[in-house]
Amino acid sequence: MLKKLVIAGLAIAVGLGLVAVAFPTAWDAFCHWCDQQRQNADKSVPLQTRIDVLKKKVKDLEKQDADMYDKVAKEAVEVDNLEARVAADAKVLKEKEAEATALRDGLGDEAITQVKYAKDKDPLSRDDAETRLRGALKYLKGKKPEVASEQKLLEERKAALAALKEELSSLKTRRNEMETELEQMESELRLAQMQEANSKVASGDSGYSKVHSEMEDLKNDIKVLKKRQELAEEFGDGPRRPAPEKKATGKDLLKQADEVLGSGGDKAVADDK
Repeated sequence: MLKKLVIAGLAIAVGLGLVAVAFPTAWDAFCHWCDQQRQNADKSVPLQTRIDVLKKKVKDLEKQDADMYDKVAKEAVEVDNLEARVAADAKVLKEKEAEATALRDGLGDEAITQVKYAKDKDPLSRDDAETRLRGALKYLKGKKPEVASEQKLLEERKAALAALKEELSSLKTRRNEMETELEQMESELRLAQMQEANSKVASGDSGYSKVHSEMEDLKNDIKVLKKRQELAEEFGDGPRRPAPEKKATGKDLLKQADEVLGSGGDKAVADDK
């Protein structure tokens, strides 16, 4: 079964490779589409869920610090051991230098037959003192460079240990900063959600605002239509309003009445005669 899955996976990989070579434009378009789908999928995740995921990731970083603690602890023990070894070698080196100096000074006086080289040691004959001095000088020639090298290595290891401790402290500081920033982001998200909820409550979320806006638009359209008619009457050939009739009074009013009613016509003609 596993073999079949491996073969199928290789076949798919080879097929995709051939498509990429044979149809580079289509392949680029496909990759772009996949990237868009991935981005859309990321955007579809609720903001609070994304914050929770990041919180867990930051918490997991704390578990990784355990490995860092082990690394720093091991380095600290090795530095302590090296420092103790260097200190012991330096002490022996100093004692050997003091012994060699005493032997040299004692042998410098040819009249002395017994050389005193240490307070707690018996004097040596000149031959034994020379033999001991040769051994001390040989030891010093080989040990001095070794101790100097160990001292240099110790300083380098101490500097590396200090850098590791500083890195460990920096990681903890960065983790605390990320936790604080995530808490601030969560507070801002909750505030934004509250403001959105309050906005919906204020508008009733029942369409009143939308209907009122449509009414205002309609009112404005009516005003535009009326203004358009006025402009057409003033400057164009649009429909004109009838001129207001002049109000008749006195004889003109009676004459109009006779014309409309048809009565009193003969009398009016007689009067004219």
